[in-house]
Amino acid sequence: MASNMQCKNCHILIVDERPENRQVLANHLSLPNYAITQASNGEEALEAIEKGLKPDLILLHVMMPKMTGYQDTRKIRETWQADELPVVLLGEQNQRADWVIGLESGANDYLTQPFEKEELLFRINIHISLCRLRGENKRLLREQEALRQENADLKILQRRQCAKANASWLNS
Repeated sequence: MASNMQCKNCHILIVDERPENRQVLANHLSLPNYAITQASNGEEALEAIEKGLKPDLILLHVMMPKMTGYQDTRKIRETWQADELPVVLLGEQNQRADWVIGLESGANDYLTQPFEKEELLFRINIHISLCRLRGENKRLLREQEALRQENADLKILQRRQCAKANASWLNS
């Protein structure tokens, strides 16, 4: 099912302190041909984002030293809304409280490890597709508003020209 929803030109940022976890995720994402950037901790990820990295989605491990995935997500949300940059938290606990904390921190989703590759790919594609659709919707709304304004300006111009024509006709 994930292959039917294949996202084109997608860039994923993988954040996990363990190189073996990053490698497993990178392997899962290599066949669908995602562009991948890896960070070994939250500070490294935030620094890359501050320097201009704009991935389509971030896979962020919850429990890391120094800064948790929850803290990273909150920091990311200071700049990027959930509909602009999806964050999927990866946790090892299957506790409802962890899931709730993750969503409250601003994450779009929470996956418990170990997870199935197909589920990971499906969720990634869903979140990126939703993000892109929202972006397209915002663009269309801006375009619609610009057309409304242009239409209003044309109506004003039309009224002025009609008034001039009427005044000219009355004076003749």
